[in-house]
Amino acid sequence: MLVPIELHLLSQRHGHLSPELAIGWRIGSYLREIFQDLSQLRIVVDGWPDAHFALASMSGAGAIPGEVTASGGDPEWDLLAYDPRGGRLTRVVIQEDYRDLPPDAVLLERRLNQKSPFDIAAYHNRLSGLIKGILSAPIDDVFEVQTQRCQPLAKQTPDAQDGLCCDVCQGCADIQDLWVVDNRIRCTGCAGLEPGWGRWN
Repeated sequence: MLVPIELHLLSQRHGHLSPELAIGWRIGSYLREIFQDLSQLRIVVDGWPDAHFALASMSGAGAIPGEVTASGGDPEWDLLAYDPRGGRLTRVVIQEDYRDLPPDAVLLERRLNQKSPFDIAAYHNRLSGLIKGILSAPIDDVFEVQTQRCQPLAKQTPDAQDGLCCDVCQGCADIQDLWVVDNRIRCTGCAGLEPGWGRWN
């Protein structure tokens, strides 16, 4: 199966090509079109280890910013990307059709230990079809994207004092843990961000 050279190289480094790796590459390519340089983003992935590998590799992760981490909670998104330069927050939710292997592929996967040449060939053909769909389908068919403006309060209002409260939950927090989202002050939790992000600016 022919795939983009970058995805092929990722699969060589990872050891295999999977639908999840293809999704990670597709999301990374989409984010790169918007932000140009993935190394300047903070990215959090909820599960999806193969997608995490693809995004970490594409961003040259390791430094801050440019870090790709795994979520420790149970968020309503699959990927969260924050651009501290432009103050843009991007949430990505993978569409239902691509969240899990279809039932027929799962059944074939369970029978792989029987080492039937027919089942092995059918399984690989099914995965190839899924990957082709991920790479060729319109972006909106593969994942949903939501973006909003988001700035640390300490950066947007340098003269603000500690003791301010979140407009949503009314909880007071250190100024470094408060954000301005859609012109409202929100704590890290109500903004849907990762703990400590405000202290990286």
